[in-house]
Amino acid sequence: MKYLIFVITAAILFSCKKDDVIPQPLPPADEYYYPPLTGDIWDTKTAASLNWDQVKLQEAFDFAA
Repeated sequence: MKYLIFVITAAILFSCKKDDVIPQPLPPADEYYYPPLTGDIWDTKTAASLNWDQVKLQEAFDFAA
């Protein structure tokens, strides 16, 4: 039984490839936006200023509706 567990564990560990995608680190905390604690005015950005595909964004909105 111990041999079987060892073989399964080894198979899982060695199945990872070197070229597997490595998650990118998060951006620094000063790049995050936190809305103000008081008031109801938030900063806004357009989809174009974020280089988002506006057609795909509209498709997502349509799908969500």
